Amino acid sequence: VREIRFGNTFNGSITADLTTLTSLLTLNLNGHSRGGAFNYFDQDAEDPTGAGPEVATTCQNYYLYRNSFNSVPQSVKDLPDLRQINIYSNSITDDSMQFASSVINYINIGGNPGINIPNLTNKNSLQNFYSHYNSAANVPADRNLFTTSSGAYKFANCGALRLIYCYGSDQYQSLLETHNYTISKDSTLH
Repeated sequence: VREIRFGNTFNGSITADLTTLTSLLTLNLNGHSRGGAFNYFDQDAEDPTGAGPEVATTCQNYYLYRNSFNSVPQSVKDLPDLRQINIYSNSITDDSMQFASSVINYINIGGNPGINIPNLTNKNSLQNFYSHYNSAANVPADRNLFTTSSGAYKFANCGALRLIYCYGSDQYQSLLETHNYTISKDSTLH
């Protein structure tokens, strides 16, 4: 199995051991909200933590769009070849979000109650970063949009970066505070 796609299929947690699927490249549990549809995957008696599913280290695309997961497993953050992650509109609060992959090109962490903007320095393949409608009120350890607490630019050496989309976010730090950093003429900030 190279791809699993089954959003909007049942209510509750996903406790299946997907780590045994060593050919899995894409896990797609995306939901939708058209016509009043609701988030399907959530915590229950089988998994009271409400964590997103673990996957094999071969997984490159991890999509949990519009569900009610409470966390992303550390093993997913550490996937060596993660290309795309979309965890928009869940119930995730995480003030230490980081991604190990050096080939990641798409990140969407928006629509959650509080995820820090990860330090994405040297993510040369990163093209699009989304953190819209993300509340920083629940990430007291790192509320800055562009710099780390030590002042390092979070998007340094992201040569392919085209879009930083943080509309409606509650992240601190204005664009003016990034005046010492170069933003490519091909980049778009929202």
